[in-house]
Amino acid sequence: MTKRAIIAARVSTEGQAEHGSSLDTQLKAGRKYAKAHDMEVIAEVIDDCSGTIPIRQRPGGAALYRLIDTRGVDAVIFSTVDRITRDEDLIEISMLRRDVRRAGIELHYCDSGKTDLGTLGGVVDILKAAVAAEERKKIINRNALGRLAKAESGKWVGTGAEPYGYRRNGKGREVGLVICDDEVPVIRRIFYLYTRQDGEKRLSIRAITELLSVEGVKTPARADRSGLPNGQYWSKRTVRIILSQTAYIGQFRYSGRVINIPELAIIDQHTFDMAQERLMANRGQGARNRYNHYLLTGHVRCTCGRAMSGRQRRGKYLYYVCSSEFLPSPGRTCAQKSVRADVLDNAAWQWVMELISSDEAMLAGIERMAQRTTDEMQPKRDRLSQIDEQIDRHTRRIRRWVGEYGDTTTDEEMAALKDQVRETGRLLDALKAERARLDADIQQAAVTDHERESLFQTVRVIRESLADAGDDFESRRYIVERLGLRCALRNGDAGLRADLSIGVESEPVILKPTVPRSALPATPARHCGTRPAPRSPACPSR
Repeated sequence: MTKRAIIAARVSTEGQAEHGSSLDTQLKAGRKYAKAHDMEVIAEVIDDCSGTIPIRQRPGGAALYRLIDTRGVDAVIFSTVDRITRDEDLIEISMLRRDVRRAGIELHYCDSGKTDLGTLGGVVDILKAAVAAEERKKIINRNALGRLAKAESGKWVGTGAEPYGYRRNGKGREVGLVICDDEVPVIRRIFYLYTRQDGEKRLSIRAITELLSVEGVKTPARADRSGLPNGQYWSKRTVRIILSQTAYIGQFRYSGRVINIPELAIIDQHTFDMAQERLMANRGQGARNRYNHYLLTGHVRCTCGRAMSGRQRRGKYLYYVCSSEFLPSPGRTCAQKSVRADVLDNAAWQWVMELISSDEAMLAGIERMAQRTTDEMQPKRDRLSQIDEQIDRHTRRIRRWVGEYGDTTTDEEMAALKDQVRETGRLLDALKAERARLDADIQQAAVTDHERESLFQTVRVIRESLADAGDDFESRRYIVERLGLRCALRNGDAGLRADLSIGVESEPVILKPTVPRSALPATPARHCGTRPAPRSPACPSR
């Protein structure tokens, strides 16, 4: 008697087609197998999705189960066992084996024939599925390591959209970028108009957008290119993104790494730096128009971790105030609340000058940060080790329970086993999520050699320009912005302190209520409960 069969196929990536696992290849193998074993194929179901999705939730899997539940077929044919699922917990394959066994249906694989639905056959299938699941994890890890290796070798990784001015070339591992000749003149013209070095008046971003729109210059062709919008007219955001793209000097980024590809540079370094200086100056325009000067605006955080902003009190006293003070009464939980602006600004500026004036001071700061990072990350490393042990223990437990599926004789026993597996699976998912977070924190906290060299290069550029920068507030503010200075207030045994960082660590700076004569122009104010200081003649007046 000819058996009725259903062929099931699944593919999750385009790359599988290149390795002989395409849907068409699987279906052809299933038809050939059915013909060789005198089976009539009454249906073919396919899934173009990941094997981690439960079978019943896939379109093809749902169709497969309708025939199984109604006993509409005599046999189910898969190309290989890993085409069923890539469930790391091996639950899905055990459930499918149980369901086809209870329905009196045979399970066949094109590469190994009819499988035994008893306990021994279950062990074999589960072992094969475990190997497939492990291979999936290895593939993911290999892909991630491959992308990192490609970045470290100085090649564009290929993830995400290509920047405006470039297009993809090649496929797979060989994908790269080439310059789009049609868009290069537009990019160079935008930089030229914005930085004009020929003595002519430089155009604003708004004026550039209006000029390009009036002339009918083609906007970026793809809306998803680095977030660039696509429309009939150029926008300020489009031009600003183009002016900020380091890709145009041949610098691309991936996972915190800078990839230098000089042959892809469209703009020279000097022109790009001029554009960044003007962009930075424009961002500070609002601050320059304000009456009061706060050097660390946007760079300082309170002892409670909240951001602090500059405020003038009693008509003349300047402070950095914790943002909790602007919350409703129940949310005002910070005890610090405020700190004198002139004291903090002066301490931060003095530290910056001492640090960038000496390579030795920079190196010492980097070593302090590396040591602090190591100390702070040690508890997370210990927790990571504990999680690995727990994951291994729970994984073995689930595999043992799954192996017991074939021995269950009652629905109650099966339900109890499923509940145990489900609960342990949830715990396992939580542990894996925590492990991923810890691993990301540890990697992000590490100070790489590239970050050190990049910081040294930035400091050298600033050091060379100090002679021409002047000593006014705007020059200081520009340097603080360029360095990305961060200030975190802490309460210590010696009183309130400021932890300063520009990618290197400072010794804690104790904030004293006295103000040196060389302090930035600012109004003295009370500090940590002391009475207000007298008004300084150097303070600006309305």
